[in-house]
Amino acid sequence: MSLEKPQIALELSASCTFEPTGVSRYAQRLTLALAQCQEYRWLGLYRSSRFKKRSPLQSWFPGPTQAYAGPFRFGRGQLQLVHGLDGQLPGWSNPAMVVTFHDLAPWKITKESVASERFLATKTKQYTQALAQAAQVVSVSQTTKNDLVELFQLDPARITVIPLGLEESLLQKDPLGTQVLERHRLKPKGYLLYLGSLSKRKNLFRLVEGYAKSAARKSYRLVLAGELSWGIESLAQKVQDLGLERDLTLLPYLPEADLPALYQGAVGFLYPTLYEGFGLPVLESMAAGTPILVGNLGAAPETAGGHGVLCDPYEAESIAAGIDQLPAFGADRIEAARTHAQSYSWEKTAAATLALYGQVLGRRDR
Repeated sequence: MSLEKPQIALELSASCTFEPTGVSRYAQRLTLALAQCQEYRWLGLYRSSRFKKRSPLQSWFPGPTQAYAGPFRFGRGQLQLVHGLDGQLPGWSNPAMVVTFHDLAPWKITKESVASERFLATKTKQYTQALAQAAQVVSVSQTTKNDLVELFQLDPARITVIPLGLEESLLQKDPLGTQVLERHRLKPKGYLLYLGSLSKRKNLFRLVEGYAKSAARKSYRLVLAGELSWGIESLAQKVQDLGLERDLTLLPYLPEADLPALYQGAVGFLYPTLYEGFGLPVLESMAAGTPILVGNLGAAPETAGGHGVLCDPYEAESIAAGIDQLPAFGADRIEAARTHAQSYSWEKTAAATLALYGQVLGRRDR
């Protein structure tokens, strides 16, 4: 009888990137927290199409990694469970499988197009396949769970809500923060910050319009930080039309080491997006002691827990009114938001995930 520990594989294709964002950061942080559990052996899986970008994953994954293509896995070893951390699973009939869904925003945003038809078709096929395979589904918020039930007619009992965690570094004052801000030519408490992908889905056109209408524009710059993404090609023209060229700072994708300083240095964090499945920057900005503005749709209000300003993301006037509330946040309100953010941790996320693995493997053994 073999005494070898059971092996769990984590589908980590999202981590094969040199510029990790929300989902890839979730995958990394959760994996590292899970790997503290010595009851299992851990294997990292990635699609063969990511082979040339595998080095970022291999640089931090605490164990072996293997590629797969369709039904083929380029490696050996029996697996007891596979967890797809971003809405996809290998096309295998065995072993037991779990899949995480972050959001269904492209399907929930119906007033305008925020993704190409090709993207929607590809994702629909991918998600349908993963849901058919998975013994259990993880959603990162109650909102995403509700969306899965509505859009895919899932049994709610198959879905476990396990929120994301928080970076501890954001709870500490960054001693190098001044240097980081100087490098980006920003003054402490002299700007309003948006951080995330620069895409149409993130509602940046209405965000800059709301900023242009706000009284805060006279005192604070607007900083948009992130990588350029789908549907944002005409944002520069929008900025020019609003006369904001001298009021706006556009920063590229930023390394994680810069984020605490950027959050902590802002007088307010702006996230009036059209729909979120969780909204990790909302949690991070609260932890950093920065007042937040979020759209009133999707899971961002759920994540904020009543500690931010809500706005109608489809109305620039509502965004402007929300922006103007942020500089007046008092210390008690900021501290309450920090306390709320501290209730999240990657250790809690990992513990709940491990408990779910135990349930799935227990059912399979029976």
